[in-house]
Amino acid sequence: MLKRQCPFHIRSMTQLNHQISIFTTVRRDENTISYTDKILELIEANEQYGFSGALFFQNNSNDLEPWVFAQEMFNRSSNQIPLIAINPAYVHPFTAAQKILSYFNLHRRKLFINFIIGTSKSDLESIETPLGHDERYDRLREYIEIMNELLKGTYPMNYQGTYYQIKNLRLPYPLDEDYFPKHFISGSSEKAFRTRTITNSYCLQMAKSKKVFNSMECKPDGIYLGIIARTTLEEARNALIEKFKPKFPEAKELLKLSMSNTDAVWKNELLKEKDDETFRLEPFKNFSADCPYLVGTYSHVAKYLLNYIIEGVNTFVIDVEVEEMGNISQVFKCLNTF
Repeated sequence: MLKRQCPFHIRSMTQLNHQISIFTTVRRDENTISYTDKILELIEANEQYGFSGALFFQNNSNDLEPWVFAQEMFNRSSNQIPLIAINPAYVHPFTAAQKILSYFNLHRRKLFINFIIGTSKSDLESIETPLGHDERYDRLREYIEIMNELLKGTYPMNYQGTYYQIKNLRLPYPLDEDYFPKHFISGSSEKAFRTRTITNSYCLQMAKSKKVFNSMECKPDGIYLGIIARTTLEEARNALIEKFKPKFPEAKELLKLSMSNTDAVWKNELLKEKDDETFRLEPFKNFSADCPYLVGTYSHVAKYLLNYIIEGVNTFVIDVEVEEMGNISQVFKCLNTF
């Protein structure tokens, strides 16, 4: 195995001296057995290529939830960081705080959290009485306040909010400050921005094309995207076509149907985006991925990523198949050649 060098340290001709974190994630699969195998392969490949860790989703599609995968990551690696999706609809803030403290006790390891509000209307209807988009962010604010206070506090906690009422609740001791989770909040809406500001959280958003991204007034700390890179542009484009050709004749209709089942601002933004030579939307529009892809030669894709880094991005969440991780690693290594 290769020696891990995580996070990647970028020194470039632009005189940057940045450390970036690279998290991988496997597209959700309703076949539980195959999805489990993919996650375990992903953890091993992350270790081999020196990536920071993996994002583990929370959804109704399978019975394997992110905290279990995080435990497997701790068991199977020495340095990787789980990026755990937390949706208030699924777990109480006290339970989340307990789990975080338990991981600290067992492993003395840090984890990252990706707070989400859940955008599938059908998922929300299955698990709870659905709240509106802005209400879910208000609940998330309360959730983060309670969880953080429980992890910090040495006294019984009382909290009277709209969505949570807490009385004399406490953990046995506070979490060591150095092991506090790094918080991301996903979302592109104004309400997501305000919630991040109030809770002092980091911003994770879907990647945008260079033109749109550079014009943004408030840029995210982290972005979510896919990468297909090869030695030549023709090879990369052929790989894109092969991997993301429509799986169903009704792919465009399925995309429209999924759009009617969400109130996610980012999905509507992505539909309005335009392709450029590197930034490609075929995987999203063919209903094969939830994100855009950067497609091109190793150096070409690396230069596109460098633009994000120059603009302040320090965390990348990469939609992957395990067999592509060597190519993705090559792209990030190219950043140090400019």
